[in-house]
Amino acid sequence: MRLRLLLLAPLILAGMETIAQAANPEHVQRLLKTNQCPQCDLSGASLKDANLYGANLVNANLTGADLTGANLGSANLSDANLTGAKLTQTYLYSATLENTNLTQADLSGAYLKDARLTGVELTGAILQGANLSRTNLSGVSLKGSNLSDANLSYTILSGFTTQDKKLSNFSMDSIMVQTQFLCRYPLNDYMIESVKQSGFDLAFADLGGATLKNANLTGAMLLKANLSNADLTGANLTNACLRSSDLKEARLDGADLKDATMEDAVLTGASFKDVKNAQLPPPTPTAETNQVYRAYQAEAKQYVGSMNRAQQAYYLERGRFSRTIPELGLGIRTETENYLYRVFTYADRKRATMTAGVPRKAGLKSYIGFVNVARNSNNEEITIATVCESVEPKPLLPKLPATVPARAGVACPSGFVPLNR
Repeated sequence: MRLRLLLLAPLILAGMETIAQAANPEHVQRLLKTNQCPQCDLSGASLKDANLYGANLVNANLTGADLTGANLGSANLSDANLTGAKLTQTYLYSATLENTNLTQADLSGAYLKDARLTGVELTGAILQGANLSRTNLSGVSLKGSNLSDANLSYTILSGFTTQDKKLSNFSMDSIMVQTQFLCRYPLNDYMIESVKQSGFDLAFADLGGATLKNANLTGAMLLKANLSNADLTGANLTNACLRSSDLKEARLDGADLKDATMEDAVLTGASFKDVKNAQLPPPTPTAETNQVYRAYQAEAKQYVGSMNRAQQAYYLERGRFSRTIPELGLGIRTETENYLYRVFTYADRKRATMTAGVPRKAGLKSYIGFVNVARNSNNEEITIATVCESVEPKPLLPKLPATVPARAGVACPSGFVPLNR
């Protein structure tokens, strides 16, 4: 009976360009006529060049199906099984593939721009030359995948896993939201959680041995990433965060490292031939360099002190602290050539505020200012300002203190010394 159904299938589908070997010919016919086939059995089906725009294929079985050149734009393939499916040159613009299984699938040259890929399984998938721009690959497993020449511009890659992966001509132009600021935050639990929740991509990722030739990694967050033996030849790492990353034996020949942060990175055996704009570790301080550093640091001390005084005036007038620097009306920019500036307050904006000046260049100290509400000997409400300087020339940014003194100023945290009261 089964054999007869298979023999009759081409007659049932006469005039249609597709399908001969689907597990359920009726499901194939329904799909081609209505574009509605949730939970259908389409395993092994030949759907080459089929027009399935907007199709409903939720939880469908497409194991081993041939969808070469098919139009699946805006289709819903959530929870579908496409293990081993052929999707070469398939059009998947704005398609939904949430929790879809694409293990060992061939997506060479597929167009996946704006596709929703949350929770998709891509282990062993072939994505060579695929367009994955503006997709979200958060938490996606790419173990053993081939992404050579893939386009991943404006892609979010938070928490993905990688192994034996090729990423030639890889682009991530958009991932720059406060990269520099977070990169200079101290490596504590709060900072790590902030990075993980920010949508950042390659922080803590394992890219050991990855091929990233000519990759556009402008502003990429590669904090504590494993890039050992990776090929970054010609890569654009402008403004990238490579802090504490492992670059042992990595190739960065011809790479652009303009304004990249490489503090505490492991560079043993790394190749930097013809590298551009590299910021090597700061030279041994001399009288001349110390004078330059002091001039740069004078800016931060002045700005932090000015913002402390402005916060005191703001509180006196409004009974709360400002949450932003522009609100203080000082004309101070949040970012200068040498420092990044931020303001932090408690939710009620009434106990205390902290202003931070975090260096953008190696060899500069960090500065923080506190203003807290206290009581004097006459039990009158007053504000007390404190400016602190880091002991070591490095980017440091503590959290607001858990408690605020009732009759004194906030003490400088560990790693800082007070400059004035």
